[in-house]
Amino acid sequence: MKTKKVVKIIFAIYFFVLTCVGILCVYRSTLILKDLTPIEGIVINKNIAYVHSGKGGNYLLEFGLQGNDYIVAISTGYSNINEAESDSTFNKIKLGEVYTFYIDPTIATTSNTYSSVKQIYKDEQCIFKFDSKRDLYGGLGIILLSIGALIFTYKFPIKNKTVI
Repeated sequence: MKTKKVVKIIFAIYFFVLTCVGILCVYRSTLILKDLTPIEGIVINKNIAYVHSGKGGNYLLEFGLQGNDYIVAISTGYSNINEAESDSTFNKIKLGEVYTFYIDPTIATTSNTYSSVKQIYKDEQCIFKFDSKRDLYGGLGIILLSIGALIFTYKFPIKNKTVI
């Protein structure tokens, strides 16, 4: 009897955390330019880097800025180097020119890399904008699935079955 309660509590905590992740995804999709952190500078180098994660990884388009110790990067989602190399944003950024990178403040930096670039401007003209539909629909999907699973868990409790 106590085991069932513990299992239900663990499931409730798990689904609550999933719901919070979904809410964060939806929130990130609603960020507008004034909510983002601007970083302006002269691009002194650009690179394509592979980042390992979970089941595999993806390529980042990295840009070094003059006078900054950190790197700003766009997570491409590409798992193929050829796709990353042919990315139009990577080719639009020219060395020695001034750009303003707008960073999502809800994503932490890792090893001096801001991999959360949402928009890039040059001379007040947008040359890159992250498509946040994936965050919005993914977040909504996670929220609905976790709430549905939580309701299902409490509506249909585990019953003791005795096998003879």
